[in-house]
Amino acid sequence: MTQATLEAAAEATPPTAAEGRTGLALFGGPGTGWRALAEAVWQSLRTTQPGLEGGPVTDRLPEDAADGHALLAFVEHPVQGGVLDGQADLESWMARWATVASRLLAVHVGAPSRCLLVELNEAQRAPGALAPALERLGLRQPGALPGALPTPDADPLIAFVADTILDRHPDIKALYQELLAACEPLDVGDPPSPPLDPGEALAEIRRRETWAQDLARRTETAVHEAREAAAARDEYRAAMLAARQDVELHRLRAGQLREELEQLERRLQHETDRAARAETLHETLATRWRLEQEERERQEERKRQEERERQEAARPDEPAAEAPALGSRGGLLVGSITVGDSAGVAPHRHLGLVLHGVRGTPHAWDEVVVRLIDHHGRAGMALFAAEAPCQLLAAWQPDGVEAERAYMLVLPQDAGGRQRLEALGSADWTTVLDLAALVRQRLLDDDSVPAPWRDTASRLVRQLDEMPRRLRYDGSECRVLGADVEVGLNGCSFGELRLERIELRLDAGGTGLHWVRPPAQDSVPTGGWPLEGDGSLAAAWRLPVGSGLDEARKRAEWDALPQDTRTLVLGALDALVAAAAGVGDGRLKAVACALRDDAHATGRSLRMRKLARRIVGRA
Repeated sequence: MTQATLEAAAEATPPTAAEGRTGLALFGGPGTGWRALAEAVWQSLRTTQPGLEGGPVTDRLPEDAADGHALLAFVEHPVQGGVLDGQADLESWMARWATVASRLLAVHVGAPSRCLLVELNEAQRAPGALAPALERLGLRQPGALPGALPTPDADPLIAFVADTILDRHPDIKALYQELLAACEPLDVGDPPSPPLDPGEALAEIRRRETWAQDLARRTETAVHEAREAAAARDEYRAAMLAARQDVELHRLRAGQLREELEQLERRLQHETDRAARAETLHETLATRWRLEQEERERQEERKRQEERERQEAARPDEPAAEAPALGSRGGLLVGSITVGDSAGVAPHRHLGLVLHGVRGTPHAWDEVVVRLIDHHGRAGMALFAAEAPCQLLAAWQPDGVEAERAYMLVLPQDAGGRQRLEALGSADWTTVLDLAALVRQRLLDDDSVPAPWRDTASRLVRQLDEMPRRLRYDGSECRVLGADVEVGLNGCSFGELRLERIELRLDAGGTGLHWVRPPAQDSVPTGGWPLEGDGSLAAAWRLPVGSGLDEARKRAEWDALPQDTRTLVLGALDALVAAAAGVGDGRLKAVACALRDDAHATGRSLRMRKLARRIVGRA
């Protein structure tokens, strides 16, 4: 065990039961594969110990997760967790795993009687074997524990890819092995050995015989090539000796040429200096002439302006025409925008703006106060609470109060702000884009606004435009049609694509999911929408999810979809889960979650196969 781990143990020792708190915290690191098992164990314990405190803990370090309770931690493979969660950047994932694993090992070393480690794959193969471990932590016999759960290492392809990647990171592999050594052994039994198939054994023997013959041929070829290489090496050495003699001759000639080149460079520098002085004189004269010309033009323009002002003063007063409203790409209209004073100093600066005569659909506001902010180089907006009839955004949430007026922050580069923007509905997202675009256009049209604020507004618009496209909608509804269930999503958008409605029909038992095209909808939902025999758009598209399709067909159809269409389908599945949760139907929500997990599993399987082909191709 390293000295750093021992030092961290002194810092990360969790409180003991003597401090007056009892309970159990279940922890498993940054992955999600342990959470289903942890939830099942916790529910089983609650049936026999209703007053037990704690429960599964996520998004916290181990020493914070314990929070005064005993700690049961599931040790997950450093790579398999990221693969199963669909992490695109496995290097960052493994770095996060190593941080949490170091802290977890330190907690275990500091208080081994209050912190118990178990290997996740063992616990999932036999959850009932956790009962003795729980008794070691001072807990009574739990209720009925679930049967064996699917484990990541059961898939040999995933295990092969994960171990291959882990071998390239010896430090993380050593930390993982140290954690495994500290784990409590569970009595899970030995997995049954598969029966030996005579046909497969004969095929393996023949394959190895062919491999041995091929190896012999390649060895003979290698010996022949080695002899040829030795002869070529002798020829090469003789050629190198002759080349060295030529190099010495060329080196002498190069010294002579270098002296001649230095003389030519001195002459060229002299001529260049003369030409530069002449060019500088020419540019000076040309600049002076341009300045004089611009001064004459300014004087003439000043005279023309004074003449126009005299003519305007001589005209009778006329009623001023009403200024047209400022438009936007989403339909938000603003009569005018007043730019206030900037305040604050770096790194906290803001510029106040007031939007007058704001008209949306279906509401209107006399005045909306917006503040353009620049905090630590991050551009954003603060939307202050509107007086009436309602807030500018349906999902408006206050982040603070200033001068007895609440405000909501819009910060695309902040992690929390990005999550909030990703959760906005279609109408709210369009309103945020419109506000940013209107503020930017107003500042660009006003030369008196300092350039840094115009750049801040432009950066905000660009950051909003660069956010990944996702399915957004403004409402959902569910209705039962016989044995099927139909879910409708209203006011949908996916980037620039606008859809009035998306209808999803769930087959009985959740065996399949269909995207139904509304008859009155003229637009094409996706470029890959299936066609009828006459070339017209099909009335429905069966999505590649559910138990009604075999795995090979689902992978083939999923692989044929463009990336944007995959993202749109995954967004529709997330919306299906949210709609099912909204109506409070637990069975429907479970079916929707199963369809969504099936889509993610198909995507993971495709990525694993492609990664395996690349690894085997490089080997």
